[in-house]
Amino acid sequence: MRFILYLLSLTFLACSKEETPVFYKAYNLPTSDILHAIDIDENNYITIIGGYVWSRGISLQCDGDLTKLTLDSFSNKGQFDLLRTKNNELISVGTEGQLFQKPSFSAPWTFHRLKNWDILHHIIETENGYLASGGKSYEHGYIYLINEQFMIDTAIYFGHEISEVVHITGQNYLSVGWGNIQRSSDGGKTWKLLPNEGDFYASCVFTDSLNGWIIGYNGTLLISTDGGESWRKSKAKISGNGYDSFRKLVKINKNEIIITGNKGKLWRTVDDGKSWQKIALSTNKDIYDIAKKSDGNYIMVGNEGYVAEIRF
Repeated sequence: MRFILYLLSLTFLACSKEETPVFYKAYNLPTSDILHAIDIDENNYITIIGGYVWSRGISLQCDGDLTKLTLDSFSNKGQFDLLRTKNNELISVGTEGQLFQKPSFSAPWTFHRLKNWDILHHIIETENGYLASGGKSYEHGYIYLINEQFMIDTAIYFGHEISEVVHITGQNYLSVGWGNIQRSSDGGKTWKLLPNEGDFYASCVFTDSLNGWIIGYNGTLLISTDGGESWRKSKAKISGNGYDSFRKLVKINKNEIIITGNKGKLWRTVDDGKSWQKIALSTNKDIYDIAKKSDGNYIMVGNEGYVAEIRF
């Protein structure tokens, strides 16, 4: 009997043990700005954007080894999201409706001023242009339907901040934000508020037309198996989540999803969300985004100019 209990205790410890990175290296960069988003292209060239809300927007560009680095203060306001388009261009959005376009890694940023000078947290590409979303200080939020000439065709306003808008399939989209989950079935023109238990919902991903995940800043993990029509709490056990823990969901591929978190924490699934492994890094920095290189390593970015490379 004692032997059986001993085996069970070993099994429990193995299941609850944090994952240890095979490789981890933090880089010293010439900035202490918050780094919000990262893109790695097919040649392993890295682009990072960030800055502070009202004072500065920066772009960092470097090779895959992070040896040849260029720092560009390309905006006077913070930049918060980075999109790679189907034409292989980069789009960055930030404070006061600022939108920047970059056709290639070596090309300069081109500035486009949207007519609505609002804080934009997120942007995605659609069939006919873009959907940008944002909000300010939990007071109000908005979703803008933007055409290919970077003009706002439709502006939709809400009584709550919008963190992200994601595409499900066809004309179906989902938005998440402060205490709200909304679904659109007409390309983002109208939105239906879905029942939820409440959190500041930070990020969402879908791995196919049916299966999706939502995280909240306070440690909520929701799942949907019906294309975002309904959401429920995940039954998967997640170690270390709680108040002020989660920050962003990043889909690496259909089976692998990473949750970035505050104070040097990550959570990773490689079985389509059935189980999650916690990774505690040797840093107290908040992790805002992560992307994978072709060599299998990942690059993370965060606050205070934090950039690190990791391999699981």
